[in-house]
Amino acid sequence: MKKARIESRSGGWGTRVSAALAATVLGGLLPAPKAWALNPTEQKLFSRSSDPANHFFGSSVALSDSYLLVGAPQNDDYVANGGAVHVFDPVTGRFLRKLVPETVRAGADELFGLAMAICGRLAAIGAPYADGHFGAVYLFDLSTGRQLARLTPEAGSIPCQFGTAIAMDAERILVGAPAGDPPAAYLFDVRTGTLLSTLQASDYDPNHSGTTNGLGNAVAMCGSKALVGASQDSSYRGAAYLFDLSTPGALITEVRRLTDPTPNAFDSFGQVVAIAGDYAVVACPRGDGAAVDSGEVHLFDLDGTWIRRFYSDSGEALDGFGTGIAVDGDLLMIGSPDEVGPNLGWGTIHLYELGGALIRSWDYGKGRTTGAGNAVAFGGDRIAVGASLDSTLGLWSGAVYLTNPFSREFGLTSIARTGSFAPGTPGANYTGFGPAYINPDGQAFFPGTVAGPGISRANASGRWTNVFHTPLPVRAEARARQPLAEIFANYPDVEGVVKSTGIAFSNQSTNGLTWLTGVGGNLTNANRNFLLNYYSDSLVVAQTGNDQFGVEGREILAIDDFSQSHRGFGGMAYTFRLRRSVSVTPSNDSGAVRNANYQTVEDIFREGDDIPPSFAETLGQFPGRLSHCGDTTVYPAYVRTATGPSRLRLFRNFASILTEGDSLPGAADTIRLILGEAGTQANGNKAVSRVSLAGPAVRSSKNEALVFENTKVIARKGDGVPGEKAGVVWSRFLGFWPIAEDRAVFLAKLRGPGITSRNDCAVYLWQEDVSLIKLLREGDSVCAFDCPKVASILRVDVNPVGGDYVILASLVGGDRLRNQALFTGDAGRGNATTDQMLREPCLRLRKGTLYADSAISGVSRLRSMTLAAVADSGGAAGKGRGQIINDAGEVAVCVTFDDRSKEIVTGIPR
Repeated sequence: MKKARIESRSGGWGTRVSAALAATVLGGLLPAPKAWALNPTEQKLFSRSSDPANHFFGSSVALSDSYLLVGAPQNDDYVANGGAVHVFDPVTGRFLRKLVPETVRAGADELFGLAMAICGRLAAIGAPYADGHFGAVYLFDLSTGRQLARLTPEAGSIPCQFGTAIAMDAERILVGAPAGDPPAAYLFDVRTGTLLSTLQASDYDPNHSGTTNGLGNAVAMCGSKALVGASQDSSYRGAAYLFDLSTPGALITEVRRLTDPTPNAFDSFGQVVAIAGDYAVVACPRGDGAAVDSGEVHLFDLDGTWIRRFYSDSGEALDGFGTGIAVDGDLLMIGSPDEVGPNLGWGTIHLYELGGALIRSWDYGKGRTTGAGNAVAFGGDRIAVGASLDSTLGLWSGAVYLTNPFSREFGLTSIARTGSFAPGTPGANYTGFGPAYINPDGQAFFPGTVAGPGISRANASGRWTNVFHTPLPVRAEARARQPLAEIFANYPDVEGVVKSTGIAFSNQSTNGLTWLTGVGGNLTNANRNFLLNYYSDSLVVAQTGNDQFGVEGREILAIDDFSQSHRGFGGMAYTFRLRRSVSVTPSNDSGAVRNANYQTVEDIFREGDDIPPSFAETLGQFPGRLSHCGDTTVYPAYVRTATGPSRLRLFRNFASILTEGDSLPGAADTIRLILGEAGTQANGNKAVSRVSLAGPAVRSSKNEALVFENTKVIARKGDGVPGEKAGVVWSRFLGFWPIAEDRAVFLAKLRGPGITSRNDCAVYLWQEDVSLIKLLREGDSVCAFDCPKVASILRVDVNPVGGDYVILASLVGGDRLRNQALFTGDAGRGNATTDQMLREPCLRLRKGTLYADSAISGVSRLRSMTLAAVADSGGAAGKGRGQIINDAGEVAVCVTFDDRSKEIVTGIPR
């Protein structure tokens, strides 16, 4: 078996062949490495034509949850080079039907089936030789075989071979026309067939100095990103062009041009392309990888940075490595159809992680020329490999290999699993988990329940963490019925035991904030609540009903909110209400405390204090909300003056940000109520607020806004939504997250023409140039093999330091067993103009995916994912409370598998 190599800056099996149309081979595989099921079934499928010789069946393949399409573009059942596409059931391999357009049946040689794409029941199939090589694309209903439409290029001076390459989602079709003048790719509305935009290279020379660049010989599309190959560029050195499809206008030119770092003439860089999340994959089948013209595949960041190349270690020329490529999540499959064994052209498949690791390589031919790997496709748990040179049914009749099921490595780190032992509770095992929150180092706090000897309902819960762990990876931070004296390092004479554990989180590497309620001993309802600083051990910061851990020697009645800075050693803050006494009255019983190092009080903002620097106003009642950021605290408090009523003001320490009654920036209306607020991390120099509005013309449809400081309106209820049709407006704001000091993400409801309950909720980014871009919306197409759409946005969280974000959503329209997905993105990538598409989310995890389970040396399907809720009642988030995602893009998720086991997992989802 030949090995394959990767270059970076930073075992096979045999297949029995029978004369039957489909042969199934079970077992006989090597021990399963990561990314492979233990006992997959391998089927070999053949053409159903009566005389399939020279049909090159398997020249193209497309795979969904319900259909496998196999192209035979040189099928001659009706006419030489007429073409045909065979449709199979991907689960059973059963032949369903053969698709042939009426024009081919009438005798037109169209090369039908050279390229194709599937979305649901719809197939788009290219016929680049149609109409005298002008080309066409046919749309078919795969459930019936009925031809629905025929797309053709705009009138041009020369045949453009429209349909040479195709990509499709639920809304659009992208079609390559590489022989046009100029060569281009065309974007159509899939429902109406309307041409939306034409994609062209800005550097194309209409005078043809040198060869045409062949833009459109390969296309890929995901969201607003399109990657188009131009393998004839610069004397066939080749190039690939990245386009932003959100760019308005009939003509779109590239954002950037990607080229081979070591180009040679006739390498054909860009002959095949793919988009894999944040990356562009570009094949160069004649590149000098293992030997002259052996082939190579390049990986780029979408920002244009070259990352690595992949190539076979065969040492043989003309392998065609990269003739077929497919991506799925973090996996890259590369076909090398001319890679040789003892006989020419067995065909070899190489499976990699995008990070560079080779998972496995395997040959299909085993002594036969098959050309296996000329086309490859992922389809969930299945892979399809075209072998167009297979001669089982006649010379070059072709075949396709279908492997099912296919599993992969999960990639995230499990820190706790139901059924496994719970540290700190001898003999007990985890039975369930609550919401988990992550810190900057990828460590987490999580609550759980346990069962085992000596465990009853009263002591079956606790809280665990691997933050500042010593010495175990995970330790019990607090357990129900555990003596409090065992937990509190600075309060050894405390009485009582743990009754319940509340929220716990850590926004700094070695410090956390936790909440705990005790019972027993001298504890009563008045003094049973504790706010703790976790630093290897737990230290009491504040306690209700105990002046030893009160405010200025006074007992705390309640702690309504607490927050921790994301800056190392930035401290924390909490709001308080004091117990009434001789010196504590309704006019001075509320406030906020800012602690620099958790145990040392730095500032107390208290009702009744005069406000510096003028001291002409006095702090009134505190509503009990705050956001601690950097070394500053952002909080609302009423302000009393000698004349006039009290008004709520938003403060940064003692500095005013905005006050009820202020004018809304850029409008005559005024701020009526401050509903929620969050300061910016990690310096706290800015704040974002959700406010209600008042004014003579303000109606309920326009009475709310998101405001940055008191200088800019991010979005206002009733205003038009950028990028949407006229009349679509903001309806409600459900959550908001400040980012750095110049951006914000918010979750909003929309209303207006075309808006229904299926598409009325969206996540938007307010950018540093005050423009708005949509990150994800209900009803959006998802880049996946089964072409689903977003059904509902379930959870959102954004790290406020740099802008990494996570979205959990339900899906509709694809595989019903895969109806939940987790997306991540980075609102700090790229820029607000030419590279804003880099800020869009990528699909990372999906329900129903088959993963290798290292714990049991088997495989299991992901059944569900659960994320914690993070926004407060006013919609504010990213305010120094618990985070699901950190600034490195690591997440904390509770996942469930088909065996009903639940796990708390952390890491960067790929």
